[in-house]
Order: sequence, then C-alpha cells, then structure tokens
Amino acid sequence: MGRSRPSSHGRAIRDAKVIEGGVCAACGTTRRIHGHHLFEYRLGGEATDDNIVVLCDVCHQKAHRGDFEIQRVIF
Repeated sequence: MGRSRPSSHGRAIRDAKVIEGGVCAACGTTRRIHGHHLFEYRLGGEATDDNIVVLCDVCHQKAHRGDFEIQRVIF
C-alpha cells in the first residue's frame, strides 16, 4: 500500500500548476492537467513544486509507461 498523502501534497500540485501556467510540460495543452512526480512519491519523492511537473492525461500516462523521460532543468 502507498503512503497516505497529506494536505500539503495537494497544495504542492496546485502550486506547480500555477508556476507552470497550467500547461502540460510535454505537449503544451491546458486540458486535463495533473501533477506528476519526477521522483516517484511512493518511492520517497517529495511533494514539492520542484519534484512535480505538470502533464496532461495523455502525457501523464506516457510518462508512467516509460514512453518518455522528463528531466527538470533549473536555471
């Protein structure tokens, strides 16, 4: 069973969506976006905006299937 998610988790995802402008980082759509953990939450990844990237439904599924890899570039 996975870790339960505190209320701060939802806030981190909402914050990431605002920071990213509500746009999928992979395809650019604004429809049906989600927060995706770069380092998986179930493996200890933090629920922070620097560990969450915004993806649409389609790209989110592709990321989980391993169809592409997402890397965060920090300036």
